[in-house]
Amino acid sequence: MKLIYEIPPVAQARPRFSKRGNKVIVYTTHKSRQFRRDIRLATIVQQRNSQKAVNHRVSVFVTFYRQTPSSYSKKQTEEAEIGLITPVTRPDTDNYLKALLDALSGLAYTDDKLITDIYSRKRYSIRPRIECEICDFENFRELVLADLSS
Repeated sequence: MKLIYEIPPVAQARPRFSKRGNKVIVYTTHKSRQFRRDIRLATIVQQRNSQKAVNHRVSVFVTFYRQTPSSYSKKQTEEAEIGLITPVTRPDTDNYLKALLDALSGLAYTDDKLITDIYSRKRYSIRPRIECEICDFENFRELVLADLSS
């Protein structure tokens, strides 16, 4: 199942705490909640006529495309677009991944414990988005090898 989200990636934020009276409230940021809602809605739209959540082991191949910095020259932008320049700044790839996988749980797969293999990367693009392919465990190796050879 290939899913493309025309949504800029958002990293999973740390839980926030606030005190109200004698109670401590734990909450997530508005940006994280909105990202989760957007991903879930886009997944439902893309899955309209396809399979529902799987209940067997799966592998995930995902690329997070961040906005190319506006300070880049035309040459740098072109190099970033073809992957010669990659983001090595925060947020970390694993925080992007956690936010996405949590949002997909219950829609693409019944539980994220079913994910046995992950191939994740972040790149620059003039068109920020997330491309995610969820496949059977057996097909994962072919996807990774094809990417590494390109």
